[in-house]
Amino acid sequence: KSYRPTYLEESLTEEVFVILVHGLGACRMDMEKIKIELKRYYEGKVRVFCSSSNEGRTEGDIEAMGMRLAA
Repeated sequence: KSYRPTYLEESLTEEVFVILVHGLGACRMDMEKIKIELKRYYEGKVRVFCSSSNEGRTEGDIEAMGMRLAA
C-alpha cells in the first residue's frame, strides 16, 4: 500500500500555528506530548503553543476562561 499524504500535509505550504488548550482539571504539561509529536511529524511547518492561562481555574464560567485564554 502506497503512502498518501493527508489533506493537511498537502496544504501546508506556509507555517501553521496550533494552540493547545487543556481540559477540566488538567494543565499545560498534559499537552506537551501532543506538541512534541506535532512538531516531529510536520517537521518545522507548525508552531505549537500550550496554553497555561487557565491552570488551576478549569471549573466555572466558560466565558471567563475564554477571556483569559484570549488575553
